Amino acid sequence: MSFRVGWTWLICAILVAFAVGVFVNSRDNQVNESVKNPAEMRVLFPSIHSSENWDPRQSTSLWKYFVMSNIAGSLIRLGHDTEYIPAFATAWSFSKDKKTLRLKLRDDLKFQDGTIVTTRDIVESLRWALSVKGNSHSGRLEMDERLGPMGVSVSDGLVNITFAEVTNGFLANIGTPEFPIVPEKVRQSEKILLSDIYNMSGPYKVTDHSDQYISLESSLNHPLIEKDSVSKVRIEEVTKFSDALEIAKSDKNTIVVASDYNSGLQVTNSGLDFVASAHALTEMLVPNMQSNKFNEDSLSCFARHIAEFRKSVQLDPYVGEPTFQLFAPGSPARLDNAPLFEKVGTCEDALKGITMELIVLDWMWESPVPEMLQTFLKSRNLELSINRVTIEEERKRLATGNFDLMYIYSGVSATDPIIELNYLVGHPYFESVNTPELKKLIEEAGREADQMEYHDLLRSIHRKILAENRLIPLMHTRMLYATGGTFFPKEINHFDGGLDLWEWTARER
Repeated sequence: MSFRVGWTWLICAILVAFAVGVFVNSRDNQVNESVKNPAEMRVLFPSIHSSENWDPRQSTSLWKYFVMSNIAGSLIRLGHDTEYIPAFATAWSFSKDKKTLRLKLRDDLKFQDGTIVTTRDIVESLRWALSVKGNSHSGRLEMDERLGPMGVSVSDGLVNITFAEVTNGFLANIGTPEFPIVPEKVRQSEKILLSDIYNMSGPYKVTDHSDQYISLESSLNHPLIEKDSVSKVRIEEVTKFSDALEIAKSDKNTIVVASDYNSGLQVTNSGLDFVASAHALTEMLVPNMQSNKFNEDSLSCFARHIAEFRKSVQLDPYVGEPTFQLFAPGSPARLDNAPLFEKVGTCEDALKGITMELIVLDWMWESPVPEMLQTFLKSRNLELSINRVTIEEERKRLATGNFDLMYIYSGVSATDPIIELNYLVGHPYFESVNTPELKKLIEEAGREADQMEYHDLLRSIHRKILAENRLIPLMHTRMLYATGGTFFPKEINHFDGGLDLWEWTARER
């Protein structure tokens, strides 16, 4: 009997020792994991643009878009190589007539407070997003006065989104914060405050905030979060960009976001490691055809000078590049060549004695291109004055036609030129030049089912914008991310410039 008891105790002791070993090993792994992924990554923004309205369907600033793209869950996401990747949906397909998108959902979805994300939440969130006037594709669903958009339903375990006609670009749209999956409380709010978005459905949740910072923490049950994804992030406002770079030099956990050419140039000269995103903006000139400074000859002459200017411009290739194109590299809307105007003007006297005024938005003042253009034209005995204005003054100038040249920008998207076109024609400039035909062409492109016809139509729109609306593209710029040395992105997301926090991880380089 004592022999059996002895063996029993021995076996128990071995099992206990094994269990303790597993626990210690597990604890050590967790410690190692925390060493590999430090507690907090600091992201320094040049300006936070504090907002009273945090409606994710209306992300009107880079800062707000950055936060929303990480806290608001979506059905799919755009990967680094412009391919679509699963998020809340595991698979998707279009019907034969290309009017209905069917999405298969994960069965383990939760909001950040642990409550289940139901198919009703998915359907009502999509209807809520599509109910906003002016939102992408919102006007293409059958509408009910009481119930809103009716083209969203569930059948056989699939979410179906049905349009009255073919709709190009919708996949890219539902991967953005414009189409978030949100709880009922948010859907019913007339005005969404920052305090209302502590329980969203995205990969990161808000844990704290003030006017100068916002803190996020990864939501472990989210399908996009991986074991090595950064777990805690503090996003801070830094007024002076050079101060942000100095912080990154002394704090290895810091990331600095450079969103314009001048700050990007400072990053490349800082000695810090950095990563560059895909092209983010197109900067361009818009001449006022109603200005008494211009006629066909003087405008054609000016355009020829601009063509020579772009050939002479030297830019840091990590930050930007001169361009004749409105659209990003890889976009089917790009032309093989994009001449400004085919007409040849008499250049000798067309601009003689004229001083042209260029108005530049105050927040775009950091761009080097206007002054580079001014210097170039002066070398050719042409005068260009530059006037810095606010957004309100720009709108007044546009409304009254009181300008010669305006320096504007537009977002670029290699994946969906329809998004880019809508963004561009939404600029106040297009309100001042009556372009119903252009808007009609964009609508036709959005409905075109044949891919070849679709691409041809996009290129014809490109020609029309360049020639008839006299837009003169000058530069594509990128966003840059300087790193103190701890955190790097596994991939740079092509669509929104690498703002997906779950792609950032601690690693040695």
